[in-house]
Amino acid sequence: MRIPFIPPPVNIEPPARPAGPENTAPTVTQFINNQTEAGQINTQLEPIGECITCSTRLYQDDSTDGGVSFQAATHISPEAAPALVRSHEMEHQMRDRMAAELEGCDVVLQYIQLHTSLCPECNRVYVSGGTSTTQTRGPVNGTPLSMESALLNMMAPPEDEDDYA
Repeated sequence: MRIPFIPPPVNIEPPARPAGPENTAPTVTQFINNQTEAGQINTQLEPIGECITCSTRLYQDDSTDGGVSFQAATHISPEAAPALVRSHEMEHQMRDRMAAELEGCDVVLQYIQLHTSLCPECNRVYVSGGTSTTQTRGPVNGTPLSMESALLNMMAPPEDEDDYA
């Protein structure tokens, strides 16, 4: 059953508050305005900067795969680290899949783990690295594929289209 959206009437007056001592408390807006005028509330939000440890943290790939990013030590902000580390690990997965295709193997499982740590200086949780895992199954028919065939197989849609609809 679908529930239709019914727009509210155009001219709605807020209900009148009855006069009396129990209803003399200020509204939230009035309270905040009064506190701000009195100088008791700081409405200026100060940006949280990086501590020295976070600003000097470097990321470098320690694998033997020379065709991926972060071969040289690189600084990444804590906010950007999850996306960049995941992207880096996906580069490993792509290269592993290509190597498996060239060897005539099937990729059975691929996953990425992001590792987190706690900064000792500012207690911020940050992504400290990642791990890419690829599991393959032996040669399909015993004949390795050419580079072109492997690329075409990776880009081709699945054979069983009905399973994905």
